[in-house]
Amino acid sequence: MYAGAAVIAIVGYLVDLRIGGNAFARAGAVMVAYGALLAGREIYLMERAITRHESRVEKLEAAYLDAARNGQEGSAEDAFSRLAQNLSEFRAARIERVGRMIYAEILILCFGTIIWGFGDLVV
Repeated sequence: MYAGAAVIAIVGYLVDLRIGGNAFARAGAVMVAYGALLAGREIYLMERAITRHESRVEKLEAAYLDAARNGQEGSAEDAFSRLAQNLSEFRAARIERVGRMIYAEILILCFGTIIWGFGDLVV
């Protein structure tokens, strides 16, 4: 992700040195679009992951209810324990991943906006 943003900036800078035409400033605009694309992709992937996880949770809930209905106390406790552990692990992983992605996307968007606005003054 960072490498893609760096490549955009470097290529824009080199093209600007070679040809001109404010290519570095335009590379900033491309970086902003790249950051927005990454953010949209992350939202899509997270929604997909949440849907898959909810499906797994529903299966565990069904197993818990079936075990409780049949009077199998040990099975009900196991199913509930797996459900709680699965929910906890998913939330922790999601919070960590989303936090890292948001931080990276904000940096890319800010850096791209600065280049977009002031790139013509650099070259």
